[in-house]
Amino acid sequence: MRIPIIIGASASAIALVACVPVSQSPTFTLSQYDQLQNGMSMEQVKEVMGAAPSTVSESGEWQTMIFSNSDGSNAVAVFQGGVLTSKSQTRLK
Repeated sequence: MRIPIIIGASASAIALVACVPVSQSPTFTLSQYDQLQNGMSMEQVKEVMGAAPSTVSESGEWQTMIFSNSDGSNAVAVFQGGVLTSKSQTRLK
């Protein structure tokens, strides 16, 4: 991704615009996600992912953890009684 940078000395001066590449390395990867297995505890999942979930929700005995990267990729882990029962991911690399 490139972010425009505007450089100018005054309101009447001509502004120069440059595009600078910004590195967005993911917090966690597809390789880490692939290590998740049904039956893992919530703590085991956090340890494998190497990051805290961005969102945690609970409804009765069900818990959901969402791990989000700055590039928009994410992983979702669903638990029943604190045990991983399903997972899904979007655009992990």
